[in-house]
Amino acid sequence: MKEGEARELLNELFERHNVPWIATIFYPKPITKKVAYLTKLGVSITVNTVTKGTFNTMMDECWIEFYGIPSPTDVRHEFRHYLDHLGVEYVRRRS
Repeated sequence: MKEGEARELLNELFERHNVPWIATIFYPKPITKKVAYLTKLGVSITVNTVTKGTFNTMMDECWIEFYGIPSPTDVRHEFRHYLDHLGVEYVRRRS
């Protein structure tokens, strides 16, 4: 989903839950990290982790960051972190 579509989905989520808007930042590339794990048998396994979004809080300020092109699931997931921070329950859209 493009940035404009992600922002539309966020607008809908903010309105549906009636919560204050927070800053949303989009970065062009996802964050990819290689993490090496050592198993009990002593074998090293390398796993790639890809970060598509984060919910951040600092003092009383909150913001959401997306890396690369977020899916609708990524957008809803990070928004739920914000709702958990506020103590608000997620409301599903009714058809």
